[in-house]
Order: sequence, then C-alpha cells, then structure tokens
Amino acid sequence: MTDSNSALAELTARVQLLEDERAIHETHHRYCQAVDFGEEAAWVDLFMPDAKLETHESQTGDSTRPLIGHDWIARLVARHTRAPERWHQHQVTNALITLEGDTASCVSYFHLLVENSGQREIGCFGRYYDKMARCPDGRWRFQERIIHIDSTNGDGMMRAKPVG
Repeated sequence: MTDSNSALAELTARVQLLEDERAIHETHHRYCQAVDFGEEAAWVDLFMPDAKLETHESQTGDSTRPLIGHDWIARLVARHTRAPERWHQHQVTNALITLEGDTASCVSYFHLLVENSGQREIGCFGRYYDKMARCPDGRWRFQERIIHIDSTNGDGMMRAKPVG
C-alpha cells in the first residue's frame, strides 16, 4: 500500500469513528426527547427487538426485573408520564463510548429535571450502561440499557405500579 493509500485509509477510519460516535450521541438524544414527549413508537425503535432494559437503585440495592424485547419495553414507555400532563426533561452527559466495529459500549451520566407544583428540581440522577449495535439501516440501537439511579427524590415517573 502506498503512503497516500495508507493515509486515505487512516483518514477514512477516523471519519467513520467520528460518525459512529455522533450517531450514538444522536440515539441518546432521541431517547430523551421521545420519552419526555410520549413518542412511544420512536422510543421503542431505539432498541433492538430483543433488547434488555433494567434499573438498579444504587442507594437501596433495589432492582427491576429486566424487560426483554419490544413488547415489554413498549409497555413501560406507555406508562411513563409525558408533556403536557407532566413536564420533565431527561439529560445525558459525559458519554464514554468504546467502539468495536458494529458494536459499542457506553457509560454516561443522566439527570432528570422535573416540575413539581411549580418548582423545578432534579428528580434523579445516575448512570446509563449501554451496549449498542449498528443495525442494517445504519442506525445505532440499544441492545442493553442498564440504568443505575444514584439518587432520587422518590417521585416516580410511572403512572402506576411497575410493569410485570
């Protein structure tokens, strides 16, 4: 391989890495927008058909039963509060992404801003542990999302008892 071919291959690989990282960030952002505004189908579409979603509370040690697959994940988001019934904003920051071809792992911080009786506060914060995959349509989706809630004000976002 000539030097120019080698340089072009290196540049192509670097651009692909940047595009993949950007696409993963976009998946995170779409997740927040969709859950906050009740875009249920868009939110479920961010997960692989056999994806796993579970939650752990760091302070209490409590965990939810893992939800596996679109049907269970759709049941969860259908019960989540949304604007304008309840205003909140999910925020994702400080994502550390490790790419390995068509798969990725990511650890990021999240916090949830909520409005309670006219007061704005942080409802909870914690970390997302994600395993993601590039799909045939080129989009990155969650294969697994483990939510670690490090602190919460105890004000759940679900309309009723947990799914399951």
